[in-house]
Amino acid sequence: MKANRDTANRADLVLLNANVIALDAAHLHADSVVVSGGRIAWIDESDRLPSSVRASANVIDCGGQTLIPGFIDAHCHLLAYAASLLAVDCSSASTSTIDDIIIQIRRRADNTLPGEWIRGTGYTEFDLHEKRHPTRWELDRAAPYNPVRLNHRSGHACVLNSIALERVGIDIASEEPPGGTIARDLKSAEPNGLLLDMDEWLDARIPPMSERELSNGMAQANQQFLSQGITSVADATVSNSPDRWKLLRRLKCDGLITPSLTVMPGAANLDEFADEGLQFGYCDSVAAIGPAKIILTRT
Repeated sequence: MKANRDTANRADLVLLNANVIALDAAHLHADSVVVSGGRIAWIDESDRLPSSVRASANVIDCGGQTLIPGFIDAHCHLLAYAASLLAVDCSSASTSTIDDIIIQIRRRADNTLPGEWIRGTGYTEFDLHEKRHPTRWELDRAAPYNPVRLNHRSGHACVLNSIALERVGIDIASEEPPGGTIARDLKSAEPNGLLLDMDEWLDARIPPMSERELSNGMAQANQQFLSQGITSVADATVSNSPDRWKLLRRLKCDGLITPSLTVMPGAANLDEFADEGLQFGYCDSVAAIGPAKIILTRT
């Protein structure tokens, strides 16, 4: 990829003195990259780069460090990830028993007003000493005056305490929504707090993050993506709707999502996307529409 007059006139960034791994047979050995209009315009050896290009752009000396193409996260959940960064860490890095989870959530409850929601995230029953999910009654011990939602690492399960179950309207007489499961105590048939594949149902009944929380969480998520070299993300949330598309676009325009953004429409919302002229392959300067997200549940 040779530099030309057009490249010289439009160059924004020049990276010099790098070990460039282009994953391209035509450029096995290179130490310089020119970026123009947000895209790579030239890769080659620096002695072939016209001096006029260096004079017209921001030049960074990479000091011999390796330069590789950005990573693509082809399946993520941006809002859920942002929320998880603000939640109580109940992953195996912080907890190994259910009592550990109780302690972690109790610490958050001690600094949370009664009645406000507490969110925990990252637990996996297989990593816990007890080899089971926590129950509503155990979470009650951690936060008797706050509704608690503890999300499983997989994103397909969560545990609610008694106040949270009451808030969302789940009791002994409740029936499962399509595709969802309400786990129950084997003796009393009372919901034990564990809910499977009910996130979309719950999201319609639990207050979302505040605007301040959303901005804070997304800023942290964005920094995590960039720190790992992720330059493109695809949001694969099954509940993605035109409203979610607009929200993610706004976050992108506000500078809270730096990587290139693709949004996968939820299969149940495809007609709504079509009504707004948004179909697979649509792309503008802000975001793109990807393939539909479909989840098949065996009953």
